[in-house]
Amino acid sequence: MRLSSLRWIARAAIAVTVMALLPALAASPAQAALVNTVTGSGGVVQIAPGASGHGVATCPSGKTAVGGGYDKQDSSILVDVSRPDGNGWRVHAWNTGSIALHIYPWVVCATVTGRVIANAAASVPAGISASATAACPSGRRLTGGGFAFDTANGMASANPNITPVMNGPSGQGWKADAFNVTGVTRTIRSYAVCATLPSNTIIGAPGTIAPGQSPSIKANCPAGQVATGGGFAYGGANVRLEWFSVPGATTSPNNWWVFFKNTSPITFGVVVYAVCTPGT
Repeated sequence: MRLSSLRWIARAAIAVTVMALLPALAASPAQAALVNTVTGSGGVVQIAPGASGHGVATCPSGKTAVGGGYDKQDSSILVDVSRPDGNGWRVHAWNTGSIALHIYPWVVCATVTGRVIANAAASVPAGISASATAACPSGRRLTGGGFAFDTANGMASANPNITPVMNGPSGQGWKADAFNVTGVTRTIRSYAVCATLPSNTIIGAPGTIAPGQSPSIKANCPAGQVATGGGFAYGGANVRLEWFSVPGATTSPNNWWVFFKNTSPITFGVVVYAVCTPGT
């Protein structure tokens, strides 16, 4: 299992390099770089034991939601929705613990033109993994993306026991991959946030997580670019590793970081992604 995970890292690192070298889309004079990006949290969402809850982080007037993520208090919180919602970012989660716990939805906001949200869905049969990839339309570039289980409206799912093993960029699109540990077929839906941009860069930061480790890994954007979206991937298994997936603080907007917690006896290969676009 350990050797398999390390080979997975190598393949993922190669894929990241290829993605970063994708040919540029033709830019028109009307296309402009992002300016004055801001990052914000939607505040605390308290969830009772055995219950679910959701919250939305909303962009200020004059800004548009281009990406988002989540922070959670404990690994007992299982996030099953992290997706764009109007001019904000919606997060839904289940509390499988014995005490009240909370989540924080995060959103990245920017000045952009031509924003569209693409989505795609796939069935995930019991006991296996499957993926859905939402592609940006021609003439648009990816800024961020997310996922939802079992529902198109992003409000709730029937059961939290489905594991997101990838929530990250795939070319000029967004891929959501999940492992279904329930006894029934589930649905996974991916969301790609796209906009009219002169360029973007996909950065991947690979790493390994040994049993018992709880590291944070950052994907850093090149100079002059900011992280408008980001995510993660790891070797497919019915083990949840991600704890939170969030943009850099407003004082450091050029990275995306993911905190992992490995409670299994297996070493996993992981990749943290940042979608980088010109801006300040």
